Amino acid sequence: MKQLITNKLTEVQEKINYSGTVLVKNERQVLAKIQAGYRNRAEQLPNEMDTKFGIASGCKLFTAIAICQLVQAGKLSFHDHLKDCIGMELPLWDDTITIHQLLTHTAGVPDYFDEEVMDDFEELWKEQPMYHLRQLHDFLPLFHNQPMKLKPGERFHYNNTGYILLGLVIEHISGQEFTAYINDHIFQRANMHDSGYFSFDQLPMDRQL
Repeated sequence: MKQLITNKLTEVQEKINYSGTVLVKNERQVLAKIQAGYRNRAEQLPNEMDTKFGIASGCKLFTAIAICQLVQAGKLSFHDHLKDCIGMELPLWDDTITIHQLLTHTAGVPDYFDEEVMDDFEELWKEQPMYHLRQLHDFLPLFHNQPMKLKPGERFHYNNTGYILLGLVIEHISGQEFTAYINDHIFQRANMHDSGYFSFDQLPMDRQL
């Protein structure tokens, strides 16, 4: 079985030129693992099983988990209004925006990278380099003076701003900095000791570039 899975994974990797790592395991043992491609293409340093990968918007999952934890603890409700949970004024925005709408990309808030009107993510950082954004509050100038894009609940619109706002809610309700909360209540509890939020000019070793 182990060899069969390994052979299949290798076949797929070669077919699509997959670059990364794959681990297959059950509750008792590792069934297969492969690594392919480079963590640094310029120097042709290969990916290893302990190579760290940036997952970009995959991190929104941790924000959503943190919100759900605060709801479970009775500190927040999905039906609470953003204006009551964030500790700041947002005068251009609708007062009825809820936590649930932010989670489900239906809040209608302006998006600092709106994929309906922008197609080059790099353009966004010409005036405000990404490595200057150290805290969630650093993102506010990118969107907080813009009007609503849609009415709350009008329709789904994938939205990055919404998850920055949820991060600010986590900070306001928990009293912890966002990254500290995620580390303490998610990464450490799940034994994800090598995971974290890292500045672009302070990336960990063995990270894919």
